[in-house]
This record gives sequence, structure tokens and C-alpha cells, in this order.
Amino acid sequence: MTDSPHPFIRQFFIAFILFLLFPAAYYFEPRAGLDSSYIIGTHLAYKYHLVFGKDIVFPFGPLAILTERFPIAINRWVFLLSDGYFLVSLFFLLKAVVPKRSGYGPLLFLLLGVLLALNEPPFQWYFLLFTFYLLYFVKEPSKVFPISQTGLLSLLCLFYKVNVGICAITLWMAVLHYAVFWRKISWLRYIMILFPYLGGLLLMARLLQVDIKGYIAGSLQLIDAYNDAMFMPAGHYTLFLIAALLIFLLVFSRCIYLLTLSRRKQGAHKDANGPIVYGITAFLLFVLYKSGFVRMDNYHMSHFFHIAGLIPAGLYVFAPPGPPRKRAAIYCWVILGICVVTSNTIPRVEHPYLRGDLFPHLSIRKVYNYCQGIKDYDEAPAAGQEPGNELKKIIGDHTADIIPTEISEIYFAGLRYDPRPVIQSYSAYNTYLDSLNYQKYLSPDAPDYVLFSLSSIDNRYAFCDESRTKMAIFSHYKVAGEAGGDLLLRKKALNPLRKEAAKVTKGQLGADFPVDSQYDLQFSRIFVHYNLWGQIKRFLYQAPALKITLLLDNGDSVTYHAISTLLEDGILLNKYVDIRQDFQLLMQSGGRAGARIKKVRIDEDPDNRGFERGITMMNTFYSFPVQPAPERREDSLGAAAIIREFNSYRPAPVDPSGYEPDSFRFSIETLRTYSPLIRIQGWACREMPGDEHTTLQAILRKGDTVYELPTEKYSREDVKALAKEVAGGGFVARVSRMRLPAGSYQIGIVIGDMVSRKKWVQYTNRRIVIH
Repeated sequence: MTDSPHPFIRQFFIAFILFLLFPAAYYFEPRAGLDSSYIIGTHLAYKYHLVFGKDIVFPFGPLAILTERFPIAINRWVFLLSDGYFLVSLFFLLKAVVPKRSGYGPLLFLLLGVLLALNEPPFQWYFLLFTFYLLYFVKEPSKVFPISQTGLLSLLCLFYKVNVGICAITLWMAVLHYAVFWRKISWLRYIMILFPYLGGLLLMARLLQVDIKGYIAGSLQLIDAYNDAMFMPAGHYTLFLIAALLIFLLVFSRCIYLLTLSRRKQGAHKDANGPIVYGITAFLLFVLYKSGFVRMDNYHMSHFFHIAGLIPAGLYVFAPPGPPRKRAAIYCWVILGICVVTSNTIPRVEHPYLRGDLFPHLSIRKVYNYCQGIKDYDEAPAAGQEPGNELKKIIGDHTADIIPTEISEIYFAGLRYDPRPVIQSYSAYNTYLDSLNYQKYLSPDAPDYVLFSLSSIDNRYAFCDESRTKMAIFSHYKVAGEAGGDLLLRKKALNPLRKEAAKVTKGQLGADFPVDSQYDLQFSRIFVHYNLWGQIKRFLYQAPALKITLLLDNGDSVTYHAISTLLEDGILLNKYVDIRQDFQLLMQSGGRAGARIKKVRIDEDPDNRGFERGITMMNTFYSFPVQPAPERREDSLGAAAIIREFNSYRPAPVDPSGYEPDSFRFSIETLRTYSPLIRIQGWACREMPGDEHTTLQAILRKGDTVYELPTEKYSREDVKALAKEVAGGGFVARVSRMRLPAGSYQIGIVIGDMVSRKKWVQYTNRRIVIH
């Protein structure tokens, strides 16, 4: 692979890469989901002239609209300009990195790397362009184009995704100062580059509706607390972690070697390009490693390996001919080989070289689809928006927000979006972020309505997310009804919670802290600190893990994943609030109704330690405000309706002799037994045709007595993919605790066929105990 490629081969290669990365469509229809919702929120921010850094504080910035091009509020020419800039920048970069005498090796390497990263989101590709142009400038500091492009790309990264942008700006500044101090550029040129760059930063912030001070301050809080709040243990994926560390160490060790070697040579200060380019590459790989392996699930790991193959490519294509390029080639091919193997073996994610969706990228029809999308963009319907929908009739032109995450509901209902700054609950990681939302909900410009439900991620206790914000809800909102499974809250005159007392308690990890029952709410800030080992783990890999156990007054207990920054922010104790109806009952009873928490215990995960033993708990006690008589009567009626709703979920005794034992596949994913309304959620399926006339039923067995529970079946694509012909899906079963006699019940699942009247049963190892 040392022969120089024919000019035609080079031109064909450049054209083919550009074609591969040409967008498959010009725009997409909005859809529901956690990730799509924050993109919809970004689009709605433009529609309602919200300011990023003030009205919205989130890991993604205003340019996140480029991730999912929804026809909501953005002019069609914005997407066209973005695509044109990307492809033109890629074209000039490819001309620079594929020189005439490069050989076939770099061409093949770049092709394999691009195929690996083909489906990565746009911000990853902007970051890759930034990386290559930065190394291009290190190689050719006399050229204006590379440093100008690098500066612009770093700003685009900043206003797209904050953590990526801060890394890009840091590297850009470091390389610029390296160039001037090592006399690769003059001081005059330095000034002529730096000041337009800072001016461009301020101009872009103004054009994109960004309060730059708040944007940076909030983003730094998000970046720092992400480490604590979003980590996910390695589980069975340790080999992938080792592979990622090996990639980083290969580049980092080479950087240290070159740095040591250059310091020993005379005049090393005149040229430190070798250590610099390896240092930049090692830094970028470490940032990607932290991004992919703090939250160590299949999805985030795959992003690391999709990108890590191309990050070191600059070492290869920009290395000078001879031994330096040969050594760089060995490093890069080893790294790419690791990335290819791991990317195509990570379970339950797309495998880049083995998937069947490569064809759309190779089809010439995508150019036609893209052009057709430009033509149809302005006429694209507002998908799912119906003028006569239930929410629109109630809320009208008033403002609305939604808790915890599903902003798509606001869009599909055609409501006017007026969010709290941290727009999705799981991201309000600490006191600073939660306080932004708290202040918004207490302010006169709080949204008129809030759609509220209780859910979280990673086995968190959902009532702990945005605790301060929930206190603002108690003070500034009232229950207005229920819509589509959400609690509908309407703004009322501000009537703050009454602060009654405060107390500081000290204890140890693993010890029980009593919860006061004298007042309606106990707001507790719990301070748990990392020890030295924990701080090292947090920086180099993942934060240590905490657990919180709530002990209820009926003898039950429940354990959740706990987060140090959220504990320090504060959590609401006194009542156990597990589902939306619990929250409504707490509001409408003035804090009196609900399962009482008797004790709370904080402990570290024995498999992931790293905390000091001492705990300080700062408790503040509140009472619900006194309500006007009409509001009190309205709430009493609402609380009574909740009790009637709970009691309507009745178990039905059945004769189990009609069930046929079977061994079909199933999973109990959620089991909530601590509320008055017991909830069982999961999936079950049997390999047979006829899913449309198949039923799912959760049952409870105590001795010879069997009860069928009210159960809803719903479609699950992941279940359908388990076999060629599958009958089944997801299910949710609910039953009133008050309707079940005391005792221990074994959970079972029944799959029924409405045509043949057959029913197959399988009993699980999960049990429910009624005291």
C-alpha cells in the first residue's frame, strides 16, 4: 500500500466519502420519546423566542436542532446552509488529508473509519472536522484557512453540545498559544486571529439567542454533576472497558515517549509538533472515554468505538513521510481494528459493518428524497397536532410545561411551551440546577399549566428528582384534573409552604435516620462526601455508588439508587410518593394522606465504595399552607375520587384449572407494592401466530386461591423481534391493596388465545406481601 494512488482514484474517493455523508433526508416528522423530546424543546425555544442560558439550561444548545430536523419553527434555508457548510468543509479537508503521495493505506483507513461512524449524530461529525482541521493547523501554521475553520467549528460545537464545545475551545486556545509561543505565528497574527474569534463568539451568541454567561455557567454545572448522577456500572461489559483503555493508553504512552525524547534533544523548544499532536489525540480520546464509559450502557459505549477509530487518523495522514508515518500507521491500524471488533460485538446495538441499513447511504435515491424534502418543507404538516384535542380545549392559549421529560406531548397538543430552565427532570442534577427550576415555578411568569407524572431513570426514586421544584408546585399550583395519564396542574395565587422548624442530625453510612411525623413535609439536605479513593475513581472512571432505603411505617422497605448531588440538593421525606395518584393525594390532602416513611438509610454499594463514613443531614420542616374554603372543598372531593379510583382496581377470583402450564418467555420489569395501588409491569410472549387475538393477564396465587388482576396489554417492538412469530407484548397490571386479603402472593402471568380459548400460565419467583 505504498504506491501513490492514481489522481482519478483520489477524486473518486473524495466524491464517494461526500456521497456517503450526504444526508438521507432533509427533514423528519416529530416523534415521541425522551431524546426526541429535548430536540422538540429546542425547536419550540426558537418558536417562542426563549433564551438559552436563561430560559433553557441544558446539555444541548440551540444548534441541537440539527440533530433531528423537525419542520416546527426553523426556516428551510437553515438546514440547507448547514448541510452545504458541512460538505464543503469536508471536501477541502479531504483534499488536504489525501495528498497525491499518500499511498492507498490512508484511503482505506479513512473509508473504514467513516463507515464505522456513518450514523453518528451531526455534532460528532463537527467535532471530527474540528479535530482534523486542528491537526492540519499544527502541521501548516502558516495557512489561514485551517485555524479559521478550526475556530468556527469550535464555536459550532459549543452551541451544539456544551461539553464537546468546551473541549474544542480549550484545545483551540491551547494550540493557538502553542503556535505563538513556539514562534510558528507572529504576535500580530495571533491578535488578528484571537480578537475576531472572541467577536464571533459574541455575535453567534446574539444570533442564536444565547445568554453566554448563563449558558456557560449552567453548562459547567451540568458537566460536573453528570459524573455523579448519570454513571452506570460496567456489568458484563468489562472487556469493552479494557478495549477503550487500551486505545487511550496506546496514544497517551506514545505522547509521553515523544515528549521525553524531545526534551532530551537540543533545540527541542523549536518544534514540539510530535508530542502536541499525540497529546491532542490522547486528550480527545480521554474525553470520549469519559463520555462513553461514565454511563456504561450499550448505546454510549458504541459511540466511543464508532468515533475512536477516526480520532487518531490525523496522526496517520498528517505524519511526515518515512519512519514517523509508518509508526503512526501501526498505532492507527491497531486502534481501528479494536474499534471494528468492539463496534460489531456490543450487544443490542447496531453493528456498523454487519447491519442491513447501509444501503440507504449508498442509494442515489437519497439525493432525490433530499431535494423533495426541501420542496415540501414549508408545507409539511404539524404531525399529530389536532385543533380539537382534549388538552388544547382545556389550556387554550395559556402557557404550559411538562414534568418529567415528554415535551413531545406539549408539541402534539399544540400548546404554548413555557418550560422551567432544566427542561427534563433527570438533568436537574444538583442544587444550582434544581434552584433554577424552583425560582421559575415561584415567579410571576411561571407557566399557567403543568402536565405532571412521576417517573425517572436508573432506578431513582422519582419523588427525589427536582425536590425544590416540587415544593414550588405545592406553593403555586393546584390540581385541575387528569389528561392522558398526566396530572393537570393549574397556577394559582402564590401561597408558600410554611417553614416550621429546622434541625441538624449527624450519623454514619448504613445507619437509620428517623423521619419526623410532626409536620407535613421534611426537606432534608444530606451531605455525603467522597474520600480520596472516591475522588480518584470519579475523575478517572465512574463515581462510587450510593443506595437509599426508605422504611415505611407498615414494615415494608424499598431501596433505590441514590446520587450524592441530589441528596445534597435535598429530598422530600415524610410520605412515600411512588405514582402520580400518590402525588395528587399528597397535594389534595394538604400533606396528610399517604404512606408514611418512618426511617431513611443511606449506604454505599459494597461493590463500588468511595465515601467517607460520616453523614450530615440538615432537616427543614414545612406545613402545607392554609387554603381558602372553596379550594379546600375542591381538594377534598379530588382526594375522595383518588380513593375511589384505587378501589376500582379489583382482583377477580378465578378457577386455575383452565390454565395450562408453559415455559414462555417473560420479564417482570417493575413491581410497585408500597402504594395503595399495586402495579406490576413487564412483558411476556409465546412463539405462535395470532398476536392480534392474544391476551396478557397478571395473576396472584395464595395457596389454592388465584386472582386475576386488571391488566392492559400494549405493543412492544423489542418483544416482537424475539422470534419470527411472536404473540404477546408488554403489560401493566394494577390492583387495589385494600381489595386483597392479608397474606403472601406469588405473581403469575397468563397468555390467552381468544380464538382457541386456551390459556397458558407461568408462575414467577416474585411475591407480594399484604400486611
